[in-house]
Amino acid sequence: MPSSYLARPAFAPSSSLDFALHPWQGRFCHPATERAFQRHQLRHIHTQLCLPLSFGAAFYIAFALTDAAALGYGFHTLQLLLARLVAAITATAGLVLLTRRPHSLSLPASIATVIEVVGVATFLLIVLYRPTEVSRHAMSMTIMLVVLYLFIPNPLLNVAGIALTATLAFLGLIWHLGTLSPSDLVTISTLLLLTNTFGLVATWRYQGPWREEFCAQFRLYALLAHDPLTGYHNRRYLDEQRLQQEIDRAQRYEHWLTVVLCDLDHFKRINGSCGHLAGDDVLQQFGKLLHTTTRGPSDRAVRYGCKEFLLVLSETDLAGAMQLAERQRTTQEVQPLAHPEQRPIMATASFGVVAVNFGEIGNELSQKALIAIADVLLYRAKQAECNCIEALVWAPDGDYIISPEHGQNERERQVCSCLAH
Repeated sequence: MPSSYLARPAFAPSSSLDFALHPWQGRFCHPATERAFQRHQLRHIHTQLCLPLSFGAAFYIAFALTDAAALGYGFHTLQLLLARLVAAITATAGLVLLTRRPHSLSLPASIATVIEVVGVATFLLIVLYRPTEVSRHAMSMTIMLVVLYLFIPNPLLNVAGIALTATLAFLGLIWHLGTLSPSDLVTISTLLLLTNTFGLVATWRYQGPWREEFCAQFRLYALLAHDPLTGYHNRRYLDEQRLQQEIDRAQRYEHWLTVVLCDLDHFKRINGSCGHLAGDDVLQQFGKLLHTTTRGPSDRAVRYGCKEFLLVLSETDLAGAMQLAERQRTTQEVQPLAHPEQRPIMATASFGVVAVNFGEIGNELSQKALIAIADVLLYRAKQAECNCIEALVWAPDGDYIISPEHGQNERERQVCSCLAH
């Protein structure tokens, strides 16, 4: 198995995936899990598919010489040449489609199915026009079945249906031609039955370990990308281009995108006076508040630091983000946390909100610069009086971010550097 297959999984960890395997299909029972696996495996599937397509196209064309040697230069030879060209063109078209649509999950299976059907049909036509070479055809049929099962990535049901249908069609054709004795026909039938049986078992067995390894990588990556205390994604998840993907999406569709950086006020004081377990409870309570007030999958929440959370609000302008932040601030302000000694713990939060209208700005904005601006705003909120919100709409020049009274602040010098680069 190529080393690239063992790289970071190309999926976002999610607790909603069900890893139960179908007992005989060799696939995940849950469609969403199977799609996640196919997405993770897509590059490897393309590599597996391109080799047999390229080899098959060359193989069918090269063996046209055997048609001429067996049949001479007649009409049947021309028909077989055209059939071989159709198979080669189909394989080439499949390669082109894979190149043009590299992210399609359904395309590889469709291409594999079409090329298998065309290849089998061409082979049966060869058997029909060259009836005196049945023993060689039987050997070729066995090799073709092995290729279908093991070298062309296709769902087990698809390849089993094509292979079994091709086997029955081949046996029916050679029986119809009548060039074999009954004992030879039984021998070939048994050989092809064994080939199909071993092919089915081998395909089922190698598809299972791939999915088991996917499960292991999924769980490992989920542990690395999640904060066990709050259940949120952590900064590792954010830094691996997740925020940049949202920025790119907003730029492409010219949508609003807003980032909210939240920070619990005087958190060290809570840990010092009430203990770290109480501090953990405050973090969990604040995390639940953020979860219940955001829009679920359309918004992303990340535990950005020890006591900082970052919200990425897609298609949300400054007014909508301010309403959300104010609701979160006021709710956190008034909800006490029960303490084992029956003393309620009151904790407030501050917010830095930066909104970007990508329908109006023309230049690119990196996730580093966007977070740096939100950090400056959060710092202003903390310096002012805590338990408040600082917000702005970002403009390409960004000059008004650095006001005279804050111009000497180190954080604001850092954000200037981010914007400059």
